[in-house]
Amino acid sequence: MKISKLILVIFFIILSADTIFSQWVYTQKKLEKYKSGPEKYWTTREHNQYYKWRARTLEQQIENSDDDQILRRQKAILNGNKITTEIWNYGSISSPGNRVTDIIWEGLGYGYEFGPLICAEIPILSRSHEDAYSKISTSGDTTWYVNAISDGLVSLGGEVSPDGQEFWTWEPLAYNDYEVPYADPLSDFLPTSTDIDRIGDGKPDSWPEGWYNQNTKEYEWPGALRQGASNSDMESFFVVDDRMNREFEYYPFPTDSTRRGLGLEIEMRYYQWSNPLAEDIIFLIYKVTNVSEKNLDNVTFGMWGDPHIGGPSNWQDDLSFFDKENNIVYAWDADNISDVAGREPGYFGYKFLESPGNPSDGIDN
Repeated sequence: MKISKLILVIFFIILSADTIFSQWVYTQKKLEKYKSGPEKYWTTREHNQYYKWRARTLEQQIENSDDDQILRRQKAILNGNKITTEIWNYGSISSPGNRVTDIIWEGLGYGYEFGPLICAEIPILSRSHEDAYSKISTSGDTTWYVNAISDGLVSLGGEVSPDGQEFWTWEPLAYNDYEVPYADPLSDFLPTSTDIDRIGDGKPDSWPEGWYNQNTKEYEWPGALRQGASNSDMESFFVVDDRMNREFEYYPFPTDSTRRGLGLEIEMRYYQWSNPLAEDIIFLIYKVTNVSEKNLDNVTFGMWGDPHIGGPSNWQDDLSFFDKENNIVYAWDADNISDVAGREPGYFGYKFLESPGNPSDGIDN
C-alpha cells in the first residue's frame, strides 16, 4: 500500500510537471505572438487578450520603475466636428482593433493607428547595438553612433524589450519636473476642454485638482494662448516623454541613469473647430523640447500612419501619394467600395503645416 501511494504521488508529480511545461510553452508562444503586436486579421477576442497582456505588462513596468511622474494609460474621444476619433495619452490616434471610433468621418472609419515619432543620431558604446555604425573624426578618433527612434505605437508590437517585460515607448506624464499637473492620475480619461463634472465635485472629471485657480475660484483649462480658455471648439492636452526607452546605451541625464531615451518631452494639443471651413480637420500641435543635458544631432520628426479608407475591413486596396509641393500625404480606396454597402469613401490626408525655421535656409525644417 505504501508503494502504491508512492507511485501515485510520483505519477501525479510527473503529470503536474508536464502540465506546467505545457503551460510554459503555451505562455511563451503567446508572448512571442504579443511581442510582434496586434495583426489586422485578429478577432475582437484576440485584440482584447492582447490589450489585457499589454496593460498588465505596463502596470508592472511602471510599478518597478517607482516613478510617480509616469501616468496610467488614458484615452478620450474627440468629436468636436465631423470627425470622431479615439486618442490616447501616449500619442496614438485610434488603435489596432478599434472598429468604432477609428477616425470616423461621414459614418466610415479611416484610421488604424497614427502617432508621432522622433529620430536622432546619438553616440553609444562600441558595438552595443546591432544597428550601430562608426565614424572617424579628423583627429583619428572612432565614435559609434546609432539612429535612435522614440515612438508610442502599438502597431507591429511597438518597441518591446527582448524578454517582453518592458515597452520602450512614449510615457504619459502626470506632472512636470516642477510638479505642475498635466492630468488626473485617478481618471481613465485624458483631459479635454469640453469635459464636464459628472460626479458633482465641481471639477470636470478628467481634469487634475491642480488646475484650480485660487483667484477665480474655478477650475481653468491650461490654454496655449490664455489660461482658462481654449481657442477651439474642442481641445485635448497631454504630455509625454521617452524616459523608458532603454533600447540604446545612451544616458541623456548623466546625474540620473534611470531616465533614458533621447531626453525628449512632447506637449501634445489637438484642436477641432465646427466651423464649415474646418469641420473636416483635426489640427495636431506638437511642442517638442529636449529636456536633457545633452544636445541632439540630425533630429527628424515624423508621423507614422496606417489608414484604412472606408473601414477596418477595407484596407487591402488602399493607395497613397505624397504631394511634395504642398507637403501633404493622402490616401484613397482604389475601387471606392467601403465597409458600408452603397457608401463611397472619401480621401484621407495628413498635411505638414509648419515647424521652427532655420534662418540659414529660410524654410521649415
